[in-house]
Amino acid sequence: MENFYLKKEPCSTGVVQKMDLEELLTMRRRNHHPNLFGQRLRTLRQARGLTQIELGQMVGLSQRMVGHYETHVKFPPAHIIPALAKALRVTTDELLGLKPFKDESLAKHKSLMRRFRIVDEFPLRDQRTVFSLINALAAKQAARRG
Repeated sequence: MENFYLKKEPCSTGVVQKMDLEELLTMRRRNHHPNLFGQRLRTLRQARGLTQIELGQMVGLSQRMVGHYETHVKFPPAHIIPALAKALRVTTDELLGLKPFKDESLAKHKSLMRRFRIVDEFPLRDQRTVFSLINALAAKQAARRG
């Protein structure tokens, strides 16, 4: 016995049409659009070395809502977009996909960004030590090239 589902679209004859499960699944796959905003949001968040919880705290959202915006919602409410863009250090146009990201190498440096956030929590004396080490390594690299 085959199951049929009612097609809720109006048809030219005005008669409700029946469709089988295969037709219904095909129609759903065809109408599915990926959440491009959510993909951009996740990419930027990860590139900045932020967890969903940390981004949520920066913009006044729960981790659950950040996750929801990354996976289920085409776009969050308009008043949230500027706060997300500011927290991720991009323009709203970049966040919405209207313009490409200025820094395409964001994803490459996410672990580095995470480490710098950790260093930011160090006492000032320890931060200076880390920066001195970085400066020494940079000078060494410049001498090799130059």
